[in-house]
Amino acid sequence: GGAERPSGPYHAGDNVYASYELLGAKTDSQARNDVALSLSVIDPSGTPLAAPWQVDVKAANSSRLPITGNFHVHLPPFVPPGTYALRIDAHDAVASRDATFSPTFVVEGTPIPAATALEVRDLRLSATEDGEALTPPVFRPGQTVYFALRLFGVQFRDDRPDLHIDLRLLSPTGEALLSKSDWVAERDSLSYHPAFMFYPLNSYVTLPSGIPKGSYTQEFAIRDGVANASIVFPARFEVR
Repeated sequence: GGAERPSGPYHAGDNVYASYELLGAKTDSQARNDVALSLSVIDPSGTPLAAPWQVDVKAANSSRLPITGNFHVHLPPFVPPGTYALRIDAHDAVASRDATFSPTFVVEGTPIPAATALEVRDLRLSATEDGEALTPPVFRPGQTVYFALRLFGVQFRDDRPDLHIDLRLLSPTGEALLSKSDWVAERDSLSYHPAFMFYPLNSYVTLPSGIPKGSYTQEFAIRDGVANASIVFPARFEVR
């Protein structure tokens, strides 16, 4: 929908919209098509982004018009740059014929280094949601502190993670002012999890208006149940 955009290049996090026309499908004695389509998106290394999805076309088509359809695919934020294939496998049951089509599109970006263990990268502290990082991270009493970071190195078993993250806000004396257990509890299946994948994490805390000035720490306690590993990541900021 909306205004058409150029056919690429795309970037990680984009949606790729596609439409197609399949010509040459036969019809049976009742002038009906019987075509099964399998569609998937393949990354530059040959790995599917997700399991193929199926489209079955069993409909009257006395005029033998092309079979048409459209779909869109969301590119995860960690996909690598390179040339991708939209693979479409078609089986015409009436004609007992198969065909494969592999149009391509290009994703631009910077390759992401792989991680072999839990690792936090790209911490950003800002005064507004999705705002610019504050350097140094200095806030006033009553302000909201927004945190954004990327968690790498989460392991999977049977395409499922076992990820848990607890939060604690520590005062300048080390006292826990706020805490939240299982702020993240991630166990959902994810078929595409290359070594460079990451979880984008966002949090915020609103500072009480009477909070003492000093150095504070937002502590992320991260546990990976599949790898039996854990780390504690401190995000430090000043209140003045």
